[in-house]
Amino acid sequence: MMPTRSLTRIVSSMRTWPTAARKKNGKSVFCDDQKPLYQKDGHCCPSHHSERFGRETQVRGLRTAWRHRMMSSIIRDRDSHPGWAETTCRGHRVFPCRMRARCAHFCRLGLRPDRSGRVGSRPGRVGSGRRPNLRWLRPEAALGSSMMNIESPGSSTEDVAYLNGQFVPAHQAMVPVYDTGFVLGVTVAEQVRTFRGQLFRLETHLQRLSHSLQVVQVTPAWDMAELAQAARELVSRNHARMHPDDDLGLSIFVTPGPYATMTQAVPSDAPPGPMVCMHTYPLSFGLWVDAYRRGQSLVVSPIRQVPTECWPAELKCRSRMHYYLADLHARRVQPSARALLLDLDNHVLEASTANLIIFRRDEGIVSPPQEKILPGVSVGVIEELASELGIGFHHRDLTITDVQQADEVMLCSTSPCVWPVTELDGRPIGDRKRGECCGRLLDAWSQRVGLDITEQATRFARR
Repeated sequence: MMPTRSLTRIVSSMRTWPTAARKKNGKSVFCDDQKPLYQKDGHCCPSHHSERFGRETQVRGLRTAWRHRMMSSIIRDRDSHPGWAETTCRGHRVFPCRMRARCAHFCRLGLRPDRSGRVGSRPGRVGSGRRPNLRWLRPEAALGSSMMNIESPGSSTEDVAYLNGQFVPAHQAMVPVYDTGFVLGVTVAEQVRTFRGQLFRLETHLQRLSHSLQVVQVTPAWDMAELAQAARELVSRNHARMHPDDDLGLSIFVTPGPYATMTQAVPSDAPPGPMVCMHTYPLSFGLWVDAYRRGQSLVVSPIRQVPTECWPAELKCRSRMHYYLADLHARRVQPSARALLLDLDNHVLEASTANLIIFRRDEGIVSPPQEKILPGVSVGVIEELASELGIGFHHRDLTITDVQQADEVMLCSTSPCVWPVTELDGRPIGDRKRGECCGRLLDAWSQRVGLDITEQATRFARR
């Protein structure tokens, strides 16, 4: 029987062994459940382990493997170690209580002991000065070709997405060709962004999403609370792969599901009912970083905003052909311009994918009537900030002349937040520079979210 002190010194010395083997492909690997499983005879069940852990379980800390192997070569006979709890596994010898979980690791790896009870074929002898041979340890054999364990954040080199209640690799988040969202463009959507990895005004976006779903009479299987939890989990996983000062956009969309006339094309294993998908993407700061300083040019488009007789203004959906056509016209007039859309009464409503507001020194900030425009989350933030800064804010009809004669014109949207308009149809707005009001709003927004919005966009414009 080996003295306890000698055994302690051997196990302690293993803490100094190299840790390079603890990682695979530059990443730490780990196990999701350290409790060993047993059959009636007290031995591990290889088939059950293979089924449950064979392709998805990864093993934490190969240093533990070294200790386990050495212990297996030292502890031969339970009678020699009275008082130590017994557990056996696939022919392994007796291990103390603290080694039970370690033993389970090797069952999951499919490792087998030799006749002497040692794990592996050529272990190093205790006290020989030779480090154990690691050729027996092959985690890739247990992990298989499908490395991704979606239940374990950070276990893959690919972003994940949320699709119908499950986290899947991002490339698997697809809309089938028979889905109503693809066939008819019936898709309710929301765009959210993060600041320092935290979603901004998620609850407000989900309230608007819920209202849009009521308009189109689509009821997904998951309520808004469940979607909020999934959205935060999704962003947490994907943002962990980015620079901590960088940020993500989150896209949420819901479709009614398979189109009625194409049901024969729907696979039998396809999920029924509405489709819910969420995915993230790095914010494209390079698209708008220059606009913070130089401003945005607008061109009045002959393409009009969809009238409320077609669908309610408060419905946020992906049916945006009019935006696409309006921007095509604007770029033909001026390559760097965006479209400004009017209603059928020639009142100014919004730019393509952005709300428009003006500032007049004698009036404050003015936004088009709420019942005529999408209730923008960013417009709501502007109203809050204006109140804090002592700037008036109200809604009324705006004409093209009102916009041309305004002291400042601004656009606001989820990702860029707020930025100036310096030109309309080739005519300057103010002195073609960002005005004081826009600067104060942008600074106040930066203080609210805890970062310099302009500086961040400049820093990550080119990744």
